[in-house]
Parts: sequence; structure tokens; C-alpha cells
Amino acid sequence: MIWKLWNSKQNKTLSHLQELLTPINQHLTLLNQQATNNLEQNAELSEQLRKLSRLQYKSGQEVQGKFEGLNARLDIMQQGQDKFKDTKSQLEILERQVGQTCEILLKWLDDLDLLATSLQEQGQEEWLKLLGTWTCQVLQALQIHGIGEMQLVGTSFNPTLAEAIGTMVRKTNPIEEIVRAFLPYEIAEVVRRGFIYNNGTLLRKAQVITYQEDEHEK
Repeated sequence: MIWKLWNSKQNKTLSHLQELLTPINQHLTLLNQQATNNLEQNAELSEQLRKLSRLQYKSGQEVQGKFEGLNARLDIMQQGQDKFKDTKSQLEILERQVGQTCEILLKWLDDLDLLATSLQEQGQEEWLKLLGTWTCQVLQALQIHGIGEMQLVGTSFNPTLAEAIGTMVRKTNPIEEIVRAFLPYEIAEVVRRGFIYNNGTLLRKAQVITYQEDEHEK
């Protein structure tokens, strides 16, 4: 009798425990499912992070390559600028040297013209021929540097090209007056040569003598 009573109580206790364990087991099952889902999500997230890392690495490599290419082009540009500066500096030095040479040639030409005038007054024909040769050589040297002599004799006086330092009476004959139309303020003689660059820039005004305009009007 006592055994049966104890057994009945034990069965009730077990039933009660089972009732208590059932929701716990259900909760554990739910937690297990959630843990499984979390693991799957973590695996998927890890895969996405791995792909993102690979993409970032690839993008970083591409950007680095572009920067390296840009730096290389910048280096080439810098080298080009340095060469340009060196070339420009050398060109400026060369231009100064050419300018100094031309100044010397012009001074020498003026001296040759003065000497030729003196020798002509003395009748030194042989020396005049030699001076003529030297004068042609100087003019050719100036032409090589882009400097040409202005041919002004027989043209009207232009104050932008020449400086009048005197006048002279025009000597003509009746036939010349009929055949030729005289220009106003016509240049009769060049005392000091005038020069101009090939691009039209004036280097030096000429000093000239013009015919007297009152004689021209008569």
C-alpha cells in the first residue's frame, strides 16, 4: 500500500517535471534554430566581407596604378619644363651674344662708311674697292641674323624710319624734270645707314639728307 502511494507520487512528480521541461526544450530548440540561422548569416556576411575586401584591394591596386601613371606623367612634364628652362636660358644667352655681335658689326660698318668717304675725297680707288668688299661682308653677316638695310634714297622722308640731319639743293636738267616726277621731301643721301629686322621691327633709324622743298616747289 505504501509502495503504491510512493509510486503514484513519483509519477506525478515526473509528469510535472516533463511539463516544466517541455517549454524549456521548445525554447532550446528555438534558440538552436536561431543560432543556426545566425551561423548561416555570419557565413554569408563573411563571404560578402571577403568579396568586398577583394573589391577594395582590386580598386586600391587600380587607383595606385593610376597614381603611379600620373606621377610618371608629372615627372615627364617636370623634365620637359626643366629642359625648356635650360633651352630658354641658352636661347637668351645666344640672343644677347647675337645682339652684341650685331652692335659691333653696325659700329664697324659706320667706321667703314666714314673711312670710305675720306678715301673717296683722296681718290684712293683701290682702297675703296677693298672697303666695298668688307662692307658687303658686314651687310651679309647682318642679313644672316635677320637684319636688313633700308633702301631710302629716292623715297619720301618718313620720320618713323629716318632722321633728317640736313638738306641740299636738287640739281636737275630739263629732260629729267620732264621724265621724272619728283617726290616731296625726297631723300637725297643716306649719311648713316638704317636697319630693320625681317619681321618689320625697326632696329635703327637712318640719318639722311633731303632735297630742299622750296627748290622742289620752284
